[in-house]
Amino acid sequence: MITFDDVGFCYPHAAGDAVHDINLTLADGSFHFLTGASGAGKTTVFRMLHLDLLPTKGRLLVMGRNVGSLSRDERADMRRKIGVVFQDFRLLPHLTVRENVALPLALAGEITPGQYRAVDDMLAWVGLGKKKDQIASSLSGGEMQRVAVARAVVNKPALLIADEPTGNVDDAMGKRIMHLLTELHKHGTTVLVATHDPRLTEAYPYPLLEMKSGKMTQRIRKGGDAS
Repeated sequence: MITFDDVGFCYPHAAGDAVHDINLTLADGSFHFLTGASGAGKTTVFRMLHLDLLPTKGRLLVMGRNVGSLSRDERADMRRKIGVVFQDFRLLPHLTVRENVALPLALAGEITPGQYRAVDDMLAWVGLGKKKDQIASSLSGGEMQRVAVARAVVNKPALLIADEPTGNVDDAMGKRIMHLLTELHKHGTTVLVATHDPRLTEAYPYPLLEMKSGKMTQRIRKGGDAS
């Protein structure tokens, strides 16, 4: 699914690489946590996986394809198979909650009544069924996060990348969100979740990856099991 082959990225005019020397393969249908301090390079990795950025060094394969060799249209087509939750949510503020969640389906063609039911079911799951007709800009930060999660998973993507998906919600909602992600994983979606919360990584037995000074490595869990 995902292969980093000596991958690095340097932002224009930056003094050094934001990420460097990443060599790692994430198997189809796997679930990994990504940890690391702020500024370690997690967001850059996520933007490369979402094809917003292309590596400036090495080779990155997503869904078995070298992203550096794809045309703009091919990258756009591949993004439709990727669900993403960014920390800044990236909702369209002038659209309703329901329209935001339905957006990935709308980009793929006319939405069917069954798909709208799936959107409504997803909003009910994240506790926003009664707010589906509100404008997104009227929501609180935690509500926006739940909309972003619902939008990312509604079309059952091949790859889901989520940056702190439980960071602005209470523990009960955090568990519901993690249940959504684990169910997607059980049905074959490859999942990568960035988190600063050790309680989350301790509660779920998924392998750990760590970003440190721009480099990604596998971590060893307590007890000696390799991640």
